[in-house]
Amino acid sequence: MPVDVTARLLDSKEFSRRLWGHGDDWARCVQRTISDMRTRAPGPIGLEAMKVYNAKKASLNPNNKSSRGGVSVRGGLATLELVYRGGPQPVKSFARALSPASKRRNSAPYKITAEYVKGSPTTIGHWSPPGTEGGRYSVESPRMYIPGVSKYGPVRRVGSGWAGGNFGPSVPQMVMNRGNDERSRERLSEIMATRLEHHMRQCGLV
Repeated sequence: MPVDVTARLLDSKEFSRRLWGHGDDWARCVQRTISDMRTRAPGPIGLEAMKVYNAKKASLNPNNKSSRGGVSVRGGLATLELVYRGGPQPVKSFARALSPASKRRNSAPYKITAEYVKGSPTTIGHWSPPGTEGGRYSVESPRMYIPGVSKYGPVRRVGSGWAGGNFGPSVPQMVMNRGNDERSRERLSEIMATRLEHHMRQCGLV
């Protein structure tokens, strides 16, 4: 589900007044500023999300291939929207996802935990010897590490096959959750004003 992060130019009335005097130059400045925001804004937004979530910086930036998501820009300087899209992140995407010391079968019982939110580890799976939890061929097993199967983390046995790995929150959830949105909007407005001034100087408007 898409998530919108909105930024506003602080002095939109002054922007509109000056636009009429230098239309072509202003159009170039606006276009360049909006283009800058698509590449420059996700970094600061990701840093805000990292204050809460235990995710890697690269995974929170949709411009990075490891983020498993994307971002687009719509609107203009008066109201600019960055639209985040992306599915859940694999558990291994998180910086300090915890795993058992041994991933071999027939080892000692273990629990699998991951820290999605900083300071709040969550149990996401466990393993016990066959026969202690419904038998080796039970209909559905707990999530566990299976050599050669657990590409995205612990999986569970369902019938004769395996169900997919464990996933955490998506990038859109992390960038707009737990109070991140207001801090991100303030930072985006600052970046947008700075980039607009930069392009205005290049065009001789200030």
